Amino acid sequence: MNRTLIVAVILLAHSGAAQQPVAPAQSQQAGRASIAGRVTAADTGKPVKGVTLRLLSWEVMRRPRYATSDGQGRFEFGSLVGGQYLLEARHDRYLTTNFGQVLSPDPARPIDLGDAERFDRADIALIRPGAIEGRVVDEFGDGAPNITVQAYRIEYAAGARRLMPAGGRTPIRPTDDRGHFRIFGLAPDSYYLCALSGAFTASNEAGGFAPTYFPGTTDISRAQAVAVAAGRDASGIAIPLVPVPMASVSGILVDPAGRHLARATVFLIVRDHTGVSPLVARMATGADGGFSFRNVPAGAYTIQAFGPPPPGAGGGLGQAPFGYLSVATSGADLDGLRVIVRPGTTMRGRVVFEGDDVARPRPDEVRVFPRPVGFESAPIIGGGPPRSTIDEKWDFEVRDQSGWRIVRVDVQSTAWSLARVAINGVDVTDTPVDFRSADVDGVEVVLTSRGASVTGSVKTDAGHLVRECAVVVFAADRERWMFPSRFVAMARPNQDGVFSVHGLPPEGYLAIAVPSVKGFEWQDPEFLERARVEAMPLVLMEGERRALDLTLTASTR
Repeated sequence: MNRTLIVAVILLAHSGAAQQPVAPAQSQQAGRASIAGRVTAADTGKPVKGVTLRLLSWEVMRRPRYATSDGQGRFEFGSLVGGQYLLEARHDRYLTTNFGQVLSPDPARPIDLGDAERFDRADIALIRPGAIEGRVVDEFGDGAPNITVQAYRIEYAAGARRLMPAGGRTPIRPTDDRGHFRIFGLAPDSYYLCALSGAFTASNEAGGFAPTYFPGTTDISRAQAVAVAAGRDASGIAIPLVPVPMASVSGILVDPAGRHLARATVFLIVRDHTGVSPLVARMATGADGGFSFRNVPAGAYTIQAFGPPPPGAGGGLGQAPFGYLSVATSGADLDGLRVIVRPGTTMRGRVVFEGDDVARPRPDEVRVFPRPVGFESAPIIGGGPPRSTIDEKWDFEVRDQSGWRIVRVDVQSTAWSLARVAINGVDVTDTPVDFRSADVDGVEVVLTSRGASVTGSVKTDAGHLVRECAVVVFAADRERWMFPSRFVAMARPNQDGVFSVHGLPPEGYLAIAVPSVKGFEWQDPEFLERARVEAMPLVLMEGERRALDLTLTASTR
């Protein structure tokens, strides 16, 4: 059997980002606009040659375009049509950086380009990564070889504050014969370190130890963060492993008819007080459908299994039959487990439109996308969106569903947004739907052109225009902060300092401009609770277009 190490990645496609766009259907067009700029090193100001620039647009480009910086760090993209663009810079010796990025991870700042505009200030300053270096020792103080040390950041993702894997583009290497490790390619930030052994390593060796967080604890609430500065090493870190009883966890995968599933994928996921964990072991079943994880520390786990994807699915786990089983061990072996892997359920319904005389999107510009709100009965790890089709009559079908999900819609046009979702006449717009065992029919998804919008700018107390900031608009009612919420949105000003938020339901809101946000923290109720103290109140009516001028607020951290 083949076993590899995998660190769990919560699907950010399910994180509830407001109006997440679908891929554009337009063919590549040629125009008269252009974007140009210069790439420099943030610490020295010197130009950086050989940087790969990637330009993409959800509005007007089917595929990204690429350019390379020259000896003066300069680059240019020509023959562009008007639209909104995002720009990314990559180089082996620096952190991948988006145009306008302040922190990592930090949402990119959009470039709103006119039809014949030349924007030549798309400058990007690259930051040198840092590293963490140290030693892992066993209970006797000796260096522990073949231990994997993973760095994590606490981020808000998929409805909760979670440990999310962090690191550069280089593979994670196990400790050497002296227990030495080095994690490099890190952005400036604070990191939590976890030493993994046994089932959580590629070799499945060095069993006998629990996943141990620095400075030597199995309890994440007692872990200590390690600060990393740009281009600097945090060294001298010591992680003493905590010994615990080991067990094997083994069984078979079967389909609903009882047939064994060969060459299927099985994940063993640690469950903690947050419900899910970033600690995952992975393997493939043998010819008899069997799986066996060795050197599993005592604890609670969820087994998630995926059968072979259907023909034409491209190998993505998001479209594969799925099954799960929760287990726990105090050190005794768990044998003879049976995990039933079933095809996903299907949701069927119709998209209808209401609102003003606004051009409707095409069916291929709309995707109905139920987002998981629980990651035990729905996959914590996936391989892309489910199979979804909408025909010319706006009847839709979404397959490969599982667990509890909230129905959301991705629309390419900002003129249209979700108004409500009903099943057989019952409103479920913000209510989880059970996809665990049966198909869901009779779904009506209503899109409206009467969503409210907010457009404006941000200035300092002295009246200076601010481009490098984030604007968060969120409902005043805390009950509206559920995941994924239609009542919480984030935007960044474009190159002219103008921000826009579209498709908000009528409601009382608060708006605030802060220097930056990390990832999806703008969805975090803790962040919103802090922000509401200084946020500006406003009430948005259906279809209202509100102009809003904000003053930059100090960080809400």
